This record gives sequence, C-alpha cells and structure tokens, in this order.
Amino acid sequence: MAASGRARHPARVHPTTGPPPMRRAAARGPHDGFRSGQVIATWLMAIIFIALAAYFVYTVDDRDPVVQQIIETQSQDIALIPEAALTTEPRRQTLADPPRIEINGYIRTCNECHDLLKSTVEVLPRTLTQHTHIVLQHGMNDRCLYCHDAEDRSKLTMLGGEKIPFTESPRLCAKCHGTTYRDWQAGTHGRTNGYWDTSRGPQKRLLCAECHEPHRPAYPPYQPLPGPYMLRTDPDNHQPIHAPEDAEHVNPLRMWRTGMHGHAAEAADAESSHEADPYDDPEPDASSHDGTEDDHDQDQESHTPEEGG
Repeated sequence: MAASGRARHPARVHPTTGPPPMRRAAARGPHDGFRSGQVIATWLMAIIFIALAAYFVYTVDDRDPVVQQIIETQSQDIALIPEAALTTEPRRQTLADPPRIEINGYIRTCNECHDLLKSTVEVLPRTLTQHTHIVLQHGMNDRCLYCHDAEDRSKLTMLGGEKIPFTESPRLCAKCHGTTYRDWQAGTHGRTNGYWDTSRGPQKRLLCAECHEPHRPAYPPYQPLPGPYMLRTDPDNHQPIHAPEDAEHVNPLRMWRTGMHGHAAEAADAESSHEADPYDDPEPDASSHDGTEDDHDQDQESHTPEEGG
C-alpha cells in the first residue's frame, strides 16, 4: 500500500508457466533462427543439384570429339579401336629348348659358340662383343651369369645351382619376383588365352618372357583400351550405330535409360539373355555375323578372357 512507503513491483511470471505467448517464445530458444537457416540452405542445395542433374542428363554434349567426327565425316562405320590393338598374340617369341638364335645369318645353338669360347666369371660390367643388341636394365641383375649357367649356356641357373631349361623360365623369375609369380599362377597377372572352362577348349597362359623382355623387363606404356570382342571393338559384330541422325543421342549419362548409344532394344535383348550360355546357342544371330557357321565357330574359338594385362 501507499501508506507503507514502498514501491510495488509486478509479480514475476515464469516463462514455462506464464501466458501462451511467453511459453512459445521460451520453447523456440535462442538457436531457432540458425536452425531455420540450415533448413533453407539444405533445400536450396537440393534444388540446385536436381537442376544440375537434369541439365547433364537431358543436354547433349556436342563438344564430344567422337560426336564431332561423326557429324563431320558422315560415316556409317567409324573404327574406334585400331585393329592392331586387338591381337591376343604374345608380344615376343621365347626361346625353345635348346635355345637357338641367328648369328651371321646362321641358326646356332648357344653351346655351339660357348663351348669354344669359354666365359670367365664376370666381376665387373664389360662391353659385349657379341649379342650387342641386348640392353641390360634389370635392376640388381646386371651380370649375365646371374641367370645363365656358366657351364651350359642352353640352361638357366637357379639360386641353389639347379639348372632349368628356357621353357621353365617363370621359375627363374620367381626367385626375385615371388609375389608377381604367385599372382601369375593364380591367373591375376598376365594374359590367359583360350577358354575359362577347359572342358570346352584349350587354355594357354602366356609365360613371363612372352610379354616382358628378360634383359629389360619394364613394360612400355600402353593406351588403355576396352577388352576384345565387345560392341565397340569387334568389327564383325559392330552395327552401324554411329549415323549422324543418331549422334544427338550419344550421351554417356543417358545410357542407363536407353542402352548403349541409344539402342534400348539391344540393351533389352542383352538383359534378357544375360543368364543364357552363348556356347549352347544352336542358332547364331545372323544380324551380327555374315551368315556363315564358320564365323560363329571362329568367334567361339577366339574368345579371350582378360586377367590384368
């Protein structure tokens, strides 16, 4: 009361028990504005990404060099992969047992000369007077006698002194390259020609020296290419799908919807026959061959699985 001489103050109201507007303000808290900004930013990013995806999917990339080549040349059949790159033959020929080489126009065995010209133990590198074409770049193996037997040049020598023929040269490689040799044995290193299922036909795994030059084994750089006998690489099965009128449909980002280069029907046929065994097909597709049974058999015989190079 005024008689007491004290100023009266309104009673404090707790935000959680006060009127509804105060309770709502207390429930929102000081960080609600930040959370609202996060939600708005998230939605904006989602809209931007959806717009970008639609742009890339439904926009033709006319700058693609393949498309430009198709439009400019008006070609119905453009070879995308050089035929020379599709060979399954070894890169080099290995020596037989006993090894024979050409010397001055004559085919000689190693021992025909080395039985007459005995080699001494090599202590220091020296310039070769014969076999001058050999370039020795094999790491620590900078001596001939590290691999060749000093007494019998028709043999290779192992670490323990065992002599082996040239036809077993992978065993010699394994003494230093054990991990790679085990990968080769498992089929994950090197090339395997023939059939995965050996009951259907022969299988041949190329030897180390059929790909690597033993004296200089570093593999030269190669341009990455698709495997053989595929749509883009097999000329016998390559349909003329690169016509100029189809060029506008060539978009890698749209292949999931239209199949390879816009051929939905071909993609559907491939999907429906995914579980079929191509070797059990009694009637080869005439549209992908020239109509002869021999070509179908040749395609089966030349089927080549690839395993890492």
